[in-house]
Amino acid sequence: MLRNFMLVFGLSALIAGCAPLVGVNANSTTPPSAETKKKFQGGTTNMTFSAHGTQVEFLSKDGRTALWYPGNAVVLQGRWRLIGADPTTGFQDNICFQYGANTYNPLTLNYGGNWECEGIALYEGHVVERVAGDPFGLGKRGAVPFVLPRQRTTFSDLLKRRS
Repeated sequence: MLRNFMLVFGLSALIAGCAPLVGVNANSTTPPSAETKKKFQGGTTNMTFSAHGTQVEFLSKDGRTALWYPGNAVVLQGRWRLIGADPTTGFQDNICFQYGANTYNPLTLNYGGNWECEGIALYEGHVVERVAGDPFGLGKRGAVPFVLPRQRTTFSDLLKRRS
């Protein structure tokens, strides 16, 4: 019985450690490091997550975000921001996202509307590639270019498929 409890507790801690933290000082006035600010000047990232699969996300310089999520028919529009050190996450710099209240994150089991933050180091661990600009026009679309598969892919392959 104790062993089962420890297994469940351990798995819960592991999963929680990989998930973004909801409502974590997203309004913090602590600025991120100069290095982090320089790295996040807008652009599009291709990320891979074991639980989500591939995600492509455009981050505009003015704080808007557009997420192309596997299986979705629409691009999720939202907001993003960088914050500095946060004792709740334990990271020096954090990236925070906010999507509409009508959205749902199947990993965290949370509905949108609140800011979700994660350490830059965790976020960067999922980045496969990054390009300047918005090559898929995600920031101006409602519908996705095509339904994104979960499998790991490259911008080159996605651009070929779009054409």
